[in-house]
Amino acid sequence: MKNFEKGSVTIRTIAEMANVSHTTVSRALNGSELVKPLPAKRLRRLPNKSATFPI
Repeated sequence: MKNFEKGSVTIRTIAEMANVSHTTVSRALNGSELVKPLPAKRLRRLPNKSATFPI
């Protein structure tokens, strides 16, 4: 996994981390039935894992 710069996590950042298109990430986050349940669950967890918080 690449080392991303600190800052806000975008759909494109999540897509790059998961090796999927930004469209797939958008569909998963919006609950589309076009994305299978397991990948959607994995994609919804990524923003929480990659979020950075100031100390």
